[in-house]
Amino acid sequence: MSGRSFTLLVTHRAFCPFLTHVSALCLGFASEYRRRLNEKIMKSKLLMSIAGLVVMAVAFFTTLWLTAPTPAELLAKHVMPDDASVRAAATLEGLSESPDLKGAIDSANRKDASTVTLSGWAVDLGRLRVTALVLVDGKSVMNARTSGPRPDIVKAYPATSGLDMQFKGDALCSKGTTPRLVIVSEDKRFSLGFSAATCP
Repeated sequence: MSGRSFTLLVTHRAFCPFLTHVSALCLGFASEYRRRLNEKIMKSKLLMSIAGLVVMAVAFFTTLWLTAPTPAELLAKHVMPDDASVRAAATLEGLSESPDLKGAIDSANRKDASTVTLSGWAVDLGRLRVTALVLVDGKSVMNARTSGPRPDIVKAYPATSGLDMQFKGDALCSKGTTPRLVIVSEDKRFSLGFSAATCP
C-alpha cells in the first residue's frame, strides 16, 4: 500500500466517526425543531379556537342582551285589571314601586270607532328615561317611550328640567272606558299614574 493510500485510509477512518456524530446531531436538531414547531402550531390552533369561542360567547350574550324584554314589556304580558294586580305582576317580574315616578294621561281623542289617541306625560325624578304603559280593561294597549319636554310639569318638578316627558299613541278603547297608566323605569321600578281622561 502506498503512503498516500495509507494516509487516505487513516483519514477516512478518523473522519467517518466524526461525520456520524455530526449527522446524529443534525438529526437531533431537526427532530427538536419539528417538535417545537408542532408545539407552536398546536398552541396557535388552541389560541384560535379559544378566540373563536370568546367571540361566539360575546356575540351570544350581546344578542341576548339586545333582545331581552324591557321591564315595561315584562309587565305588559300580564292582565292587570286593578292596582293590586299591577303590584302583584310587578313583584313577580322583579319590579319595585317607587314614588319618584310620576305621570298622567291628559287627553283621549276618538280616532275611529275602536281607536283613540291618548297623550300624557311620565317622568322619573331620578332622571332616568321611562316608559308609559297604558292599560284598558287590564290589558296593555300602549307601550310608549317618553319624548319631548313638558314645561308645565317642570314648574311642578324643577328637577325634571331637560327631560323627555311626553307620550302619545293610538290605543283600542271603547267609549266610557278610563285608561290606566303605569310608569316603568329602565332600572325596574314602577308607579301607578293618574288618568284625567275617559275614552270618548
